[in-house]
Amino acid sequence: MDDPVHFVMPALFDWFCWFDDGLQRTMREAGFPEVSRAQSLVMVNVVRGTNRPNELAKKLRVSRQAVHVTLKQMSEKGIIDLRPDDANSRFRIVQFTELGMAMRKRAAAFLGEATEEIRALLGSERSEVFFESLSFPIDRAGVQR
Repeated sequence: MDDPVHFVMPALFDWFCWFDDGLQRTMREAGFPEVSRAQSLVMVNVVRGTNRPNELAKKLRVSRQAVHVTLKQMSEKGIIDLRPDDANSRFRIVQFTELGMAMRKRAAAFLGEATEEIRALLGSERSEVFFESLSFPIDRAGVQR
């Protein structure tokens, strides 16, 4: 194996691209509007419960302006709505539209398909180690939670 310092980051990025490219292809084949990688990352974070633009900016490590541009594009495509936050009227929250929910449902189905494809690529034992390794709970600083 290559030196882990030089191997891990490119390998993780390759897996991420493999996954995202497959997701993008699946969504395109299903007739959904095309989304950028940034829009895809916003969707993942909204699904995980981050729904305020300022929180999305922190999670994605981009400016609030960049998030607002991305959200505007997604709103124009009919994927999300920005609505007032009932808990704090100073904030707005991101919510999926009907189209966004349908995209989420198809993406969830793709997760199962991708998981099976990874099992086929790696084999049973290696895929279990792979999934177990990915499920290790770390925060953004790399410290165990």
